[in-house]
Amino acid sequence: FDSTLELDPSNSYAERNRAIALYYGDRIDLAFEDMTKHYQDDPSDPFRALWLYIIQYELDPIEAQQALLARYESKDESWGWVLVAFTLDKITEEQAFKAVLTSTRDNTLLAQRLTEVYFYLGKRYQLVGDYANAVSLYKLALSFNVFEYVEHRYSFLELGRIFEEVKAQRLAETNAKK
Repeated sequence: FDSTLELDPSNSYAERNRAIALYYGDRIDLAFEDMTKHYQDDPSDPFRALWLYIIQYELDPIEAQQALLARYESKDESWGWVLVAFTLDKITEEQAFKAVLTSTRDNTLLAQRLTEVYFYLGKRYQLVGDYANAVSLYKLALSFNVFEYVEHRYSFLELGRIFEEVKAQRLAETNAKK
């Protein structure tokens, strides 16, 4: 991503993907810096707002929630703000699914949007430690086989992260009993 950005500093996809790669590489401060710049380039993009929230949540969950709420207040009517709304508990999961189902009858678009909904719902549950629901939702995100969507690919990464987290917790519990 660095090379791509050296050749084309305006490549927003490389910028976003580098920030997300840093996040998954546990370099949260650098990821936050990159994603903040990426968000500021287009504050109307709900996916930029979501990823900035996800990264910032690792640094300060309360501040991340407040910042996402402030971003949500200036939203437009684009589809992705529905994802932000349920992340903030502004709408229920049922309302989010109704928004998906009423917005399209095209099966491809429906699969894409459901992949996004399941991924971001899974992430919401994962952030609060509800791994059982998160795992189920990530598996649902994968089930639509929307391979070209990052939410499909990141679902695999998140499942791996949950596995490692649970394994570490179990190991700590076992060692504490000794």
